Amino acid sequence: MTSEAGHDREAADESEVQRRMSDTAASYSKAALRAAALAKRDALGSERRAAAAQTIALRGLPFEIMPGTVVAGYSPIRSEIDPIPLMRKLAVPGVQLALPAIVAGDQPLIFRAWSAGDRPPDRLWRRAL
Repeated sequence: MTSEAGHDREAADESEVQRRMSDTAASYSKAALRAAALAKRDALGSERRAAAAQTIALRGLPFEIMPGTVVAGYSPIRSEIDPIPLMRKLAVPGVQLALPAIVAGDQPLIFRAWSAGDRPPDRLWRRAL
């Protein structure tokens, strides 16, 4: 294939991708896309989500966590994948783990220190001011 022919094919492929993206954007709202993604996640089942959490933990991160780093996670709600297995893996000396806590319903979340040996919270921790 000549360079010119290859360039024409790439341009045609890119044009097709842009057309499909435009069609998708026109036919789905952000809310509809979010609802579809949540429905797929909800359909996974607890066993598959637990397996996914373990797979993520085994894979780890593509960069090194340095001592002095704070690693913040979250308490999964509904069908979210649980980050606690990964956080436990990242719990090396000098790294501080943290999870969000509700101070008051009308206040921003705060992050509280959490250790790999602690029981995972059932929901967002509640703490009085």
